[in-house]
Formats: sequence, structure tokens, C-alpha cells
Amino acid sequence: MGMWQSSAFGSASLNWLKDNSQVIAVNSTRPLTSVEALNSSNYCLAKSTDVGSSNFTDVSTSASGSGYQIATTQWANLAVISSGVGDHVSFINASSSKVLYVVTCAAQSMTTADVVTVSTWAIRLRTQTSD
Repeated sequence: MGMWQSSAFGSASLNWLKDNSQVIAVNSTRPLTSVEALNSSNYCLAKSTDVGSSNFTDVSTSASGSGYQIATTQWANLAVISSGVGDHVSFINASSSKVLYVVTCAAQSMTTADVVTVSTWAIRLRTQTSD
């Protein structure tokens, strides 16, 4: 864990995620590559390519005042493309073939042709110290 970071780090990091996310995917395990994250023959159970900066709030000070946060919008009715148990959600930049962010979620059993909703949540970065 870092011992110090500039106060600009948290805001810039979250804005980078907001500006570069193009796909959200529900995965059956933690994807290490965009191929794993996006393909149903690997870990992808559901996905939406309708992701952009409008799906995130502006960066703000976290509720505790000790860092920065953004919140996501809800993605409703994502088509399940592969059966399995989803327990990770990832943001991917398809243009650069990079997995940008992965978070665990409550495990949910999914069946092909069903739909799943990814609820809104906050992504928080704690500030180590201020400058």
C-alpha cells in the first residue's frame, strides 16, 4: 500500500476510469485480459457496450471525507449470453483491449437468454494524506 499520494491522484484516477470505460461485463471469475472479460467461451456471462462517461457521476469527496468517489448508473436487462454464476463485474476499454477495473459482487446464478441487472454502486479511493 502506498504511503503518500497527491490529492490529485484520486480525482484523476476516477476520471480516467470514467472517460475510458466502454464495456461493462458480468463475469464468472476475475478476468485478467479483455478476451477473458468479453467472451462467453471464457468468463463473460453478460455485457453491455453502451458504456460512457454519462454512466458515471462526477468525482466527489467521499461521504467519509477521506477520499474521492464516483457512482455508476444502473444497467438493466443485460442479456445473459452464457450460463454460470456471476460474481465479478468489470469495466473494459475495447479499443485498447484492456481490463480497467474489476469488482466482486454477490454471486448470482444466470441462465442463457435470461436478463440481469447491475445495480448502481460507488467506487471509492481513499486519500493517504493531502499535499
